[in-house]
Amino acid sequence: MDCFNGNVSFVHSMAKSFTVLNRLKLIALGGMSKVIVSLSSVVTSFIIIRWHSATLWGEAVAYILFLDFSFSIIAWGATPFLIREFSFHPKNIKTSWVKAFWSRSPLLILFVMVLLFLPFSIESKIILVIWAIARYVYHSFESLIQFERKFIFSFAIESLGLAIILIPIFLLPTPIDVHSVILLFAISMLFKAMISSIFFRSFLIFQWPQKEYYTVAFPFLLLTFSGMLQQRADLYWVAYYLPEDETAKYQVFINLLIFSQFLASLLLSPFAKNIFRLSQNSIAKLERRFILLGVPLSGICILGIFIVVKFFYHLELSLLLHALGFFYILAFYFYLLKNYELGKLFQQTKVSIFSLVASTITILLSILLTPLFHLEGALLAGLAGQLTLILLYQYKSTGIYAAR
Repeated sequence: MDCFNGNVSFVHSMAKSFTVLNRLKLIALGGMSKVIVSLSSVVTSFIIIRWHSATLWGEAVAYILFLDFSFSIIAWGATPFLIREFSFHPKNIKTSWVKAFWSRSPLLILFVMVLLFLPFSIESKIILVIWAIARYVYHSFESLIQFERKFIFSFAIESLGLAIILIPIFLLPTPIDVHSVILLFAISMLFKAMISSIFFRSFLIFQWPQKEYYTVAFPFLLLTFSGMLQQRADLYWVAYYLPEDETAKYQVFINLLIFSQFLASLLLSPFAKNIFRLSQNSIAKLERRFILLGVPLSGICILGIFIVVKFFYHLELSLLLHALGFFYILAFYFYLLKNYELGKLFQQTKVSIFSLVASTITILLSILLTPLFHLEGALLAGLAGQLTLILLYQYKSTGIYAAR
């Protein structure tokens, strides 16, 4: 009998070990695919700044910010909306995806039409149109990649896309202009769009746009748009107020901070559909552990950023900027799980309102502080926005904390 009990215990122990290993595997694979996406901008900025100039990268950032802002609207919250839909209605994955893909297409057409009247050169307009169409197609598959955990595919295609950008930068004779840089970004995105379309070709079924999609996904648009503003408003004002080389420095630093925050999101994203199904008490326990983990991880990350910026980029940034950066990273650990929890409770509008309030604080302080204190002022404004978000969750989100 003791032998039998021992065998049972051994089997349970092995099963638990396999479960842990499988979870670690999912975290690693999910992390690889997300890390390469974040690294694309980090590595590209490094190569351009070291091989060419910070000013050239600062010029390219202006185009990247323009496209990022536009696609925060064109996407219309598709990725988080579809992941929730897939989680609650797994039998309707293809139907939901096709509806979201084609229903958003009028926004892309409108963007292209508006782009033609903007004061860009003809060369820039053609490149941006190609880049925008390719981005629309490729990013539409994000929800499928994340939900179906196609992390190896994502890592491979993102790596090849990065190579398409970097190899010519090494080979092109100097100096190169900003049009060459954004053309490489457009070609890379076009390659990823074509490969992913082949990989997910069974989903490419035509359907007339349905206007009701805009209504049901609108809370997720507010969520993603307000989140983009809250995260990027400071960078936009740096680009507006400061010269291109300062913009390049700040974009590098803030991208490294955001990359560090991915350490938080990549720990959870492979289990997004499982988190949606957890009870509020379970989420509360997970959240406390998550915040405690964030303290040492944030310290390690900011130390790594200091080393990378100083010894690899050869950029001089103040210790105060790095100190603010530590708290900027740590703040993310305080509110990431709230997004999952409110998504589960169908309260994305509340998250959006919180983010919009935080974005407003960031924008107002960026306008005030960036001209006075330059990069430190911009990051202080961004940090103030994140602290505002934490306070709003803590003191106003009674629906979450009542269950605790």
